[in-house]
Amino acid sequence: MRGRNVRSGPVCFTSISSLDRLAGMMVLSENGPAMRWAGALIAVAVLVFTATSAIAADRLGNYVVRGLGIKSCADYLEAERTSAEAVQPYIGWIEGYLSSLNRMQPDTKDASPLIDSSTVAILTRNICRGDQSLRLETALARLMLFFEPYRIRSNSDIVSVPTPDGGAVEVYFETLLWAQETLAAEALYNGPQDGTYTDSLRQALASYQETRGLPVNGLPDAQTLLALLREFPRDNGNMP
Repeated sequence: MRGRNVRSGPVCFTSISSLDRLAGMMVLSENGPAMRWAGALIAVAVLVFTATSAIAADRLGNYVVRGLGIKSCADYLEAERTSAEAVQPYIGWIEGYLSSLNRMQPDTKDASPLIDSSTVAILTRNICRGDQSLRLETALARLMLFFEPYRIRSNSDIVSVPTPDGGAVEVYFETLLWAQETLAAEALYNGPQDGTYTDSLRQALASYQETRGLPVNGLPDAQTLLALLREFPRDNGNMP
């Protein structure tokens, strides 16, 4: 069952249901032509979430969604097909949602275990492709609910792993430690579980990538980490 929606201009009144239980959202939206500047005027999601505490909504479970969060997944996908400029305000809204979730969710430094917010936008797009009638806010909330057990809980260091082309893959220490622990639990890695990138971890990642049909580079890149998340989920079931 989905939340009840009543649209009125740029505002959507919603009630929380079992599928939308990640959080009650109040998003202060952008106005005017400046919205095309992604993060600048796309507003802030106000959200409180814990596994056992009350949701940030009224006592009847109603909450207000403002701005691009009320747009349908079909609108988001159409903007993406149109141009980079057309989809940029949506990306900015997603980043604003994540920023406020990081600020308001207890015991959270980053609600996403992945540093690159563009990966979150891509995953939200994949959810939208499965049901284009969803609101953008609902699709993103479902993804964040899945990510909740993997969220970065402390001031985690960023591990920078050099790439052959002179660049680097950046990954949170906590996420890299989780990858080590997960690979070790599946007998795919027998090195130290200390959140550092070592040659033994590189070999384990390369072996995992090869057996799963991923590009073999031995790096803890987003594609590899997402494959691990999908294959070995923690508490919240399969990725939506």
